[in-house]
Amino acid sequence: MTCLHAALRAQFPNGSQSALNYRMKTFVIIVIMAGLGVVFLMQKRNEQSAVTTAMNQPAATQSASPRPVSEHNWMKHALDSTAKVKRQVAQQRKEDGTR
Repeated sequence: MTCLHAALRAQFPNGSQSALNYRMKTFVIIVIMAGLGVVFLMQKRNEQSAVTTAMNQPAATQSASPRPVSEHNWMKHALDSTAKVKRQVAQQRKEDGTR
């Protein structure tokens, strides 16, 4: 054992090489975690701005609906919306001269 110890001491006279590797690994892990934190915060900020934009837009489109959608007539509303879109497409095709 002393022979191995002497051989290691001769090979690394200023200390263990793994101590430098440990510091570098710690530094790399901290940098990666900081980078992931920045990406997370940027994503969170984009989600919040998208939510506020989405909250502002439906208020204008809901007022155009002929009647409010309730919990009990959501299927009727879906059918009405489909019929409305079909009428819009038919009107647009008639104006464009297709079909």
